[in-house]
Amino acid sequence: MEDSLGLDLLLDSGWDITLEYNLDQVREAVFFTDLGLEREGTLADGRGIYGGRGDYRLTNTDEGTTEAWTITTTKQFGEIDWFAGYTKMRANDIFELTSAQSESSYARSVRADGENISAARSNFMVEHKLITGLD
Repeated sequence: MEDSLGLDLLLDSGWDITLEYNLDQVREAVFFTDLGLEREGTLADGRGIYGGRGDYRLTNTDEGTTEAWTITTTKQFGEIDWFAGYTKMRANDIFELTSAQSESSYARSVRADGENISAARSNFMVEHKLITGLD
């Protein structure tokens, strides 16, 4: 699911300002489960200690979102065009797929207990991004 909202303003003073909001909701992201995962013990805080054979099954999940707020501005100063943009982003996912092998992607996911995996901050997210330039 994707939702977006934008507002473009062209002011008499020559400023061109754009405000945007984007929300993306995951529908069918990759999700791995270990078919051989077995609980072998319990930690002091109640979380399990697990072992497994590493037999991975590929399924899907709908957990994860990306939300971004953006403002961009442009203005001409004589023969020079100035532009700037700022984005504030929040992105959550489960498996970031930073490896070509399912074992590596599965092993690098953050989890509290077994396969009780929740979406968490994405490694691909840039929380604050500012760009500016002259043309």
